[in-house]
Amino acid sequence: LYCDDLVPSREVALNREALDKLYQTQYLGDLLQRKTTNCKELHVATRWSVADPIGRLEQVNEGNPRAKFIRIPALNENDESNFDYGQGFDGFTTEFYKQQREMLDEASWLALYQNEPIEREGLLFDTNELRRYFDLPEQEPDAIVAVCDTKDRGADYCVLPIAYQYGTDFYIESFICDNGKPEIIEERLVQALLKQASTLDIEQICPLHGPVLSENLGYYIGLYDTWSSYRPEAEGVFIAYASIHGGTAQVAHTFADMLREKGVKVSIADLSRDDMAEAVEDAFKYDRLVVAAASYDGDVFPVMHDFLHHLKIKSYQKRKVGIIENGSWAPSAGRVMRAMLSEMKEIEIAEPMVTIRSRMNPSDLTALEALAEALK
Repeated sequence: LYCDDLVPSREVALNREALDKLYQTQYLGDLLQRKTTNCKELHVATRWSVADPIGRLEQVNEGNPRAKFIRIPALNENDESNFDYGQGFDGFTTEFYKQQREMLDEASWLALYQNEPIEREGLLFDTNELRRYFDLPEQEPDAIVAVCDTKDRGADYCVLPIAYQYGTDFYIESFICDNGKPEIIEERLVQALLKQASTLDIEQICPLHGPVLSENLGYYIGLYDTWSSYRPEAEGVFIAYASIHGGTAQVAHTFADMLREKGVKVSIADLSRDDMAEAVEDAFKYDRLVVAAASYDGDVFPVMHDFLHHLKIKSYQKRKVGIIENGSWAPSAGRVMRAMLSEMKEIEIAEPMVTIRSRMNPSDLTALEALAEALK
């Protein structure tokens, strides 16, 4: 079984999830199944990562006398080419390799030419040098230290070690290493830090924005915990509507009265007139949301589009949402709002979606009542 460069590109080599899938699916699930009894394997590849197929096979076959892994670096220990054959044979001179080394970054040079895979996210610790522990020392730590290497979008990792210091020793009690979306990672970071903060005697909270807090700190830490985990502060329904000529506004207020009659706490905002920041705040405050908007140019009335965009960039999530659209002959608002909401995490769309044709009619009350029941 001959496997030539199973890692097809540098992009795959730098993506741990892609490497995992390649090994599990392409190698174990496909190529390995083609082996017959006594079949040998030969792998030839650029060693981009310790997690590539050859790296996995080295781990699996550690101590196996029948498995041989041969590395021939471009330059030997004397910094001379291993492939300058001389005597008229084609090869690569020492000068050529040194030119490549000058042009490439260290990681690329080591991987492409020296057969020394290196993780660009950080060098791996030698397992023999790692110190392990089961329990923290009994005494109080001298300090609790957290240092965060943040990330933006892309393949980069966000790293947050939380260390307990005892003298010159640092015990890593918690550790986050994640290359997911920033809005997801930020929740994990804050939750990890709040977990540590709950064990401390805090005198002040000094945010980068807002007032310095020195009283009732348990309450504020509770709010940080709620906000960072995207849990609602209160039970109730927030209705945000975008009306052009008043028809959608009428429906929104009628629906609010229906919910109040069922004992539901309701807050309502006219997105065309009320403060957008307050509307976004109420959307996060309550555990349910209703968006009601008029159709506009085959889309949704712009102020509703703006509102939902604000929710998306602030990682609105974990809510139940009802949709009311208005359109005279070709309603489009509901479709657009549903699509925008579908891009948000853990959003449950309450059914049915209600469609109003310009003005509310008595026949629309049945659908509104059904939606109210789904949201009560």
